[in-house]
Amino acid sequence: MLRSLTLAKGSWGRAVVAGIVLGLLFGVSYTAMAQRISPASSNIFVLAPVPATNDGAALGSATLQWSDLFLAEGGVINWDDSDLTLTQTGNALELAGGVWVLPDGTAGNPAMRFSSDAATGIGLYRSAANIWAFASTGGTSQLAWGAVGSGLGTAIAVSAQYHWSSTANAVGSADTGIERLSAGVVGVTNGGTGQGDIAPAGNITAGSGTGVTVNAVGVVRTLVYKVTVTSANCVAAATTCDLTIATMPAKTFLRRVIADLTTVYACTAVCTSTTLSGTLGTSAGGTQLLLSFDLDAATAQFGDADGELGASMNAAARSANGALFDGVLMSWSATTTLTYRITSGTGNLGDGATSNLSQGTIVFYLVTDVLP
Repeated sequence: MLRSLTLAKGSWGRAVVAGIVLGLLFGVSYTAMAQRISPASSNIFVLAPVPATNDGAALGSATLQWSDLFLAEGGVINWDDSDLTLTQTGNALELAGGVWVLPDGTAGNPAMRFSSDAATGIGLYRSAANIWAFASTGGTSQLAWGAVGSGLGTAIAVSAQYHWSSTANAVGSADTGIERLSAGVVGVTNGGTGQGDIAPAGNITAGSGTGVTVNAVGVVRTLVYKVTVTSANCVAAATTCDLTIATMPAKTFLRRVIADLTTVYACTAVCTSTTLSGTLGTSAGGTQLLLSFDLDAATAQFGDADGELGASMNAAARSANGALFDGVLMSWSATTTLTYRITSGTGNLGDGATSNLSQGTIVFYLVTDVLP
């Protein structure tokens, strides 16, 4: 039985009295109560401490901060009633409901890096607009990517000397683009056009001297394009339908052109299937590249024989080594449009909104050299 009690001054004394009274009323021992409110030992909470109102109190302050936070296995940090959560499970930490937002960083101070990074690790940083890179702190090796037109597609530097890059370059107004892959030497500008410079062992020795400037060394510029065209594109209320399959840049040398008719063309109404033909030229209805070929008879390839080539591709016979010369040089100073024309001998190919063709697919293969 309690015989006597000495009260201390201040709030601590009052807390002790409250604890004793609650203990007498509810059968809780003084020792157990003291362990839960004593400032001399770790405070123990049976219920979660909460603010009086939502967002009404903070843990610590700008000048009085907590030193550490200890959470049990499976602990969760929950923001705004599960709007965003951070959950630990074993050795994994999972973010749910949102995204990590990192600073741009630099090569020397990346947004993320390995703990052992000291010019030998790998870090993530933003090197320029729309270009992100993984690189060693020293910058001798990197993996970078960026938007087309930013001057860099995808580059991998396996040493301080060589890198590979890839950029998507559109072919025609409705094409999804062609991937270009090339090798280049770091420090030589490739202009973001997909080509690169490479100087392997055994390459020719570049010129030198006053007034001599080496603009490119071993430029990889031979490219192969593949463009597929279906009959769905022909809706014109006319007996002809012109489709742009590619636009060649200035200084393009067209080496080969092959048209592979993979599905014969056919009419559903109005036009007549047996009168359908195609041509390929550098102007609407032109035959400079491929002469008229049958679109409705059978699947076939066109452009693999002299008799199928247009006047520009099938040049007059040449003598000596000139006989090996193949292809045609497009415009030296301007772009050149390649146009595929479908012609119906009887009836319109469409009604202005829908096609009168029920089927038809042709694939064009273009082999080009683009001079720097």
